[in-house]
Amino acid sequence: MGIFNRGNSLREIQIYGEKVGRPKKRRGAGLTAGILLGLILVAAAGWFGYSIYGQMKEQKQQIASLQEQLREVQTEKVLLDQALKEKNQLLEDIRSGNVSSGNVKEYRAYLTFDDGPSENALRVMDILDKYGIKGTFFMNGAESELAARVYKRAIEDGHILANHTYSHNYGELYQSWDNFYAEVQKMEDCVKSQTGYSLAKIIRFPGGSNNGKAEVMNEIKRNLTRLGYTYFDWNVSGEDAIKSNITAEEIVQNVIKYTDGKATALILLHTTSKTDATVEALPAIIEYLQKEGYTFHTLQEADAPTGIVFNQ
Repeated sequence: MGIFNRGNSLREIQIYGEKVGRPKKRRGAGLTAGILLGLILVAAAGWFGYSIYGQMKEQKQQIASLQEQLREVQTEKVLLDQALKEKNQLLEDIRSGNVSSGNVKEYRAYLTFDDGPSENALRVMDILDKYGIKGTFFMNGAESELAARVYKRAIEDGHILANHTYSHNYGELYQSWDNFYAEVQKMEDCVKSQTGYSLAKIIRFPGGSNNGKAEVMNEIKRNLTRLGYTYFDWNVSGEDAIKSNITAEEIVQNVIKYTDGKATALILLHTTSKTDATVEALPAIIEYLQKEGYTFHTLQEADAPTGIVFNQ
């Protein structure tokens, strides 16, 4: 039992000779805990900051890498665009005859003769044989001894006998696909029945491939291509069928004028009964082209210039 001492304050009680009161606060332990907690917070903040810094550094490196890749892609795009531009220009030059395929300066001439059959067609073949040249003849239809002789000789001499439709009648031909194809077939039958030979599946549109209504012409071109035909225009003309009184010298000068600057010359001449001047001009045309370094080819060759389009 403890003894209560009135002289003591209420805060103290003496029990068995000892004083018992409120426990004193342990300031040293609290301070240590605070410091420890602070250190932990500082360490955590430091670790968090370091982690954020590391992530930001890594992100910056990724951004720098992506920017470098983007610059490389942009550089490649510029190079590809330039290559595509050069390729398109080369294709355009090939189509226009300003340069030969492969970007090699090879001069190629294609002598082509429209219309006929006629005695003039036979005279043209005589000249071609003399120079050892093969031509491409786009002929119309006729049933006669002369026609059969012209068709047969063209094929047997190694020239290309091609289809210029049977009638050459613009008003009928370009009304529809059916009209045009009927003329093509009639011309094929005409040659086959008189010679036993087949025409090459090569066509020249009377007046060129941009005749008639665009809608009808596009249908004709699509269907001909689907059936395995190839059609050709020209980029050089002797203009021998434009006026009746043209001279041989004028025809030669026209060919010289229009071949200037062209590596590929797809030359249009005519062999009707009225084109005596063409026959007269042909040797000079051939010799001029030879002097300029042209070699002669037919339109049945694999690399014949199908892309050339005549523009009126």
